[in-house]
Amino acid sequence: HKTTVLRLLRTLQDAGYAEPSPAGGFGYVVGPALRRTGDLPGSMERLKEVARPSLEALVDATGECAHAAVADGGRVLVIDDVETDKPLRVVPSSGRHVPLHCTSAGKVLLAWGLAEIPATLPGRTVRTITNPEALRAHLDDVRARGYAFDDEENDPFTRCISAPVFDANGAAI
Repeated sequence: HKTTVLRLLRTLQDAGYAEPSPAGGFGYVVGPALRRTGDLPGSMERLKEVARPSLEALVDATGECAHAAVADGGRVLVIDDVETDKPLRVVPSSGRHVPLHCTSAGKVLLAWGLAEIPATLPGRTVRTITNPEALRAHLDDVRARGYAFDDEENDPFTRCISAPVFDANGAAI
């Protein structure tokens, strides 16, 4: 029924997955949440397929786990994991969400403008940056350095490093 469809479209619009067509009328187009994550049919699988060899090479070179992640609303979505055979490792699980402000992947997404700084910055450990101004200054350092650290900010005794991926035009994606 038309009213049900309209209610569903409003829900999708509120979540950023649809927006009214710029052409006007009653049409809708893909919203910013889907454009930002590239979550169009098949694109996430394509992204995983392209990233997998690099993740495997990184695990081979470092002996550590490697993950690929994208922005998903106000969080980070881990889209792929490659495990190490070492006894100490981050437990992988593709599809999990992690915070933006206290993970290395999240800081990269924030620093390169692929996500917005969350309204609240809850402390996950004693090392988590919970002040928005301090986080902005930290993100300036991340951009200048070219990569981000999570220095026991999300989980105690766990440190991570992340770097952005750039497209052919040099824009972080």
